[in-house]
Amino acid sequence: MRNANYEEMDLIALPSSTLITEDNVSELNEKLKSVIAEKYDRELKMVEITRGSDLERNIKNSIIDYINENNIIFRTNNLKLKVIEDFMIALSGYGILQPLMDDDEIEEIYVYAPDKIWYLKDGKNVLSDIRFDSSEKLKSYIDNALGRIGRTLNNANPIEDGRLPDGSRIAVSASTL
Repeated sequence: MRNANYEEMDLIALPSSTLITEDNVSELNEKLKSVIAEKYDRELKMVEITRGSDLERNIKNSIIDYINENNIIFRTNNLKLKVIEDFMIALSGYGILQPLMDDDEIEEIYVYAPDKIWYLKDGKNVLSDIRFDSSEKLKSYIDNALGRIGRTLNNANPIEDGRLPDGSRIAVSASTL
């Protein structure tokens, strides 16, 4: 058996991979936003994404393709599923509050802080287990929701009240931020 000389060997280049953990998942989400926006820009402007729709399936498949093509590895399979589901929820409708919005028995939703989301159901106030990751994410959420109706929350307008495209009422006070 001869000694291997590395200069003579044919080396196989393995594609580099990226490990996604809870700490760097936001970087992946930002990249996914730009990839999906570029690919589905026209459809996203014309149609609301609904559960089980062709558009939802196509976008999920595009996310999975992007993950596979870019050799992205997740710390756990649950994290991969959560990233895809959270991305779809953020893309459609009302983001992390979408499950509450979809519940016909919920009368009102109150967001007092990123970690204090309550809702009124069957005449009782219930603390939700849904949380915004930070005050910045809550502010971004509010800005996006108000942007849908052409309003902004700032020092000149510290209180906003209006109707969202689906007919839901939104009332926001800067004091919650």
